Amino acid sequence: MAVTELRTFPTATGAFSGAEYARRYALIGELMREHELAAILFYGTRGGGDVHYLSNWIPSVEAYLLWPLHGEPVLYVQLDNHLPQARELSVVADVRAGGHDERGAVDSCPSVLAGVLARGLQRGRIGIAGALPYQAHQRLRAGLPAAELVDVSGAVRRVRSIRSDEEFDRIARAARCSDRAIEALQCTARPGMTELDLGRIVDEAQSGDGGYTTLRHILSTPMATPAACVPAKYLTDRVLQRGDVVVVELSAGWGGYTGQVLRTFTVGAPATPLYRRLHEVALAAYDAARATIRDGAPVEQLLDAVELIDAAGFTICDDLLHGANQYPPILRTRQTSHGIPHGMTFKRDMAVVLQPNVVTRDARAGVQYGQMLRVTADGVTDLHHAPDGLLSTGDSV
Repeated sequence: MAVTELRTFPTATGAFSGAEYARRYALIGELMREHELAAILFYGTRGGGDVHYLSNWIPSVEAYLLWPLHGEPVLYVQLDNHLPQARELSVVADVRAGGHDERGAVDSCPSVLAGVLARGLQRGRIGIAGALPYQAHQRLRAGLPAAELVDVSGAVRRVRSIRSDEEFDRIARAARCSDRAIEALQCTARPGMTELDLGRIVDEAQSGDGGYTTLRHILSTPMATPAACVPAKYLTDRVLQRGDVVVVELSAGWGGYTGQVLRTFTVGAPATPLYRRLHEVALAAYDAARATIRDGAPVEQLLDAVELIDAAGFTICDDLLHGANQYPPILRTRQTSHGIPHGMTFKRDMAVVLQPNVVTRDARAGVQYGQMLRVTADGVTDLHHAPDGLLSTGDSV
């Protein structure tokens, strides 16, 4: 079977307002004082992570951002040909090439170590934020024997989990790109197409208005003899047939932020009793869970609400709910949980994806429904406006 994996990158977009960056810098400064840090070294490799959050540069290969408590930050960018645009887009004034090793391979560690030494931070307590490779961590430790390196990735994620209005503006634009993909599938998908064709439809629809695809998982299987329960990352050349079901999980990006929407389609035929029932339970779970989400609400209330999935004789495969970009909270049902964050509450201005993936206990059939939401003082607001309910496509073919 042929497979494909996305290798798309974002288009350049403008920076946030000065007030927004001042808000972010104040939050990071407060975090540094709380953890008694002389600096934080942010590491990123791809997409709108911490480096983008503070500098407006979206890395596609490794980038380091050295952020001292006192003094000016410096951004180290790979590759050399990325440096001119990084200097153009970055709101951090000091942007430098990351550098190379003696073989010419990408290697930012010597430059980062030199930056730490130049700022007199070599005896301080330095936070590390991001998935820094083991080899790089070991080299930093060897080069800074008197420094204390501490992981503050979780603390930074907690700070960033509360989004601003400007961030939600970008999330909403990304969400519109994903919504267009749902509409395009509903209008154009038909028997005779392959999963790869569906992927191309999604990519084209999500690329409008400066958008780009960050995720498009797709499942296709016959409703009469199903053999899959959750959308798959890698698409195949399987040909759609009348009577199939297609389940999609789509995420478009815009300016370093993403939406996320999940829908189920029948292909050229009404839903079978099993799929109609699966989707009824998914919608009931979605509505029950949605009603529990508000500022200050404990996650246990949501877990109580979705007990109806197990009571109906079904289970889940995917996460039930997670924060945007896999930020906390990450929740499953009590029967499938890998760990329940007891005492955790929802907070106003979190962006969360509620996505019940209701499946049969033998994992041979499943549906998915959901989208990204903004947590408010007394509930949630929708960030997506894609066609709703159990959808159909290919009916006229």
